[in-house]
Amino acid sequence: MRPLVAALVPAAVAGGSLKAIVAPKQARLGAARDAPLYATGPGSTILGATGAYSIATLDETNGTILSTTPAIYFSDDGVMPGCNAAAAPADGVYWKTAPLEATFEDANASAYHNCAGCVGGPGHCCADPTTPSMTPTCFKTACDKIPAGAAGEVFSLGIDAATGAVASNKTFALPAVSPPFSAWDASIEKAWTVVPYSYTEAGLFLLDYANATATRVSTFAKGATDGIGVCEGRVFTAADTGAKALAYQFGGGLADELRVVDLSDGGDYSIVHTLPGFYSGLANDPKDASKLFGVVNVKNHGLELVHFDPTNANASTTLLKIANTSLGRMLRAQDQADFAVDANGDRAWLVASYNVDPGGKLVRGLFTVDVAADRSSASLVSTVEAFSDDDGKPWFGTLDYFP
Repeated sequence: MRPLVAALVPAAVAGGSLKAIVAPKQARLGAARDAPLYATGPGSTILGATGAYSIATLDETNGTILSTTPAIYFSDDGVMPGCNAAAAPADGVYWKTAPLEATFEDANASAYHNCAGCVGGPGHCCADPTTPSMTPTCFKTACDKIPAGAAGEVFSLGIDAATGAVASNKTFALPAVSPPFSAWDASIEKAWTVVPYSYTEAGLFLLDYANATATRVSTFAKGATDGIGVCEGRVFTAADTGAKALAYQFGGGLADELRVVDLSDGGDYSIVHTLPGFYSGLANDPKDASKLFGVVNVKNHGLELVHFDPTNANASTTLLKIANTSLGRMLRAQDQADFAVDANGDRAWLVASYNVDPGGKLVRGLFTVDVAADRSSASLVSTVEAFSDDDGKPWFGTLDYFP
């Protein structure tokens, strides 16, 4: 039985706190992302899912983990742990899509030639319920331990950012979507996203997580190789019109660019501005609703922290350049969503990747930055190793500040 809760009543997040949705390595890497994650569905502890997620509270001076919530069990449709969640800081809540994923099922071994080796011997004749055309086959592993794929349902989870409790768990009305990002719109308590559902078209969707509905409000043409930037999208106030707008990353084809969509009442939800570049992290400036902070990759030269107006290509200030780090080489920001600013926008945190020798192992560092009150510059406060592919530390999926 899946728990259904009529209302989400979050515990208060005491003071301000830097949060991250984290996951153990086995939840994200290769075959080790195992059956318990797929079989149980949201909110269940059946099979003791080893890939459980948690919400970590981080030290604001250096980004190290101070505490984590008890395990949260769900199937994640984000490329980084929880990175397409919508953070609703005023409510102390993360809203998250979670697909119900299935395992293989037992089949009659004597009815299928592929399962001949299972008759009267060791092994299990298993069928994939998500692919009926697939002939059942004999496996050494029990069928309910083999992940199959999405079972069709998508859930809307309301997760208390302070306790990690899944306090709201509803099934999305069809058509359900798995969003690349969820840009929270506090004015309507819903989230915006852009989903590329075909080779030639993407749709702008309004996600009502509380009521588990996804409404397509417009469509955009796209090329076969064009994609939507994962994890990052922000709602802001456009400086040129004073209207609400959405900024998100678009890429592929010939170039990467930041796109701005008009969200004004009575508007047509069209793309009204584009800025060249790859913005791997975005955050609103609490002091200026028309400005965003961004983390921009500079090919072969590290990264830049910028403060900019998404509606004006000539209104961008580079606050800080980090060309290299003493921790390793080839610094770049590739783990989207690992970027946050505090309640005043005067301190920021970002995760960037680098390689260490020997062997070029991929490691992530967490960089703490102080931003000048007039947004003219920024300074690096601390740099620490956050996690790597094989150090056993939890994998950071998203950074968010809850005032």
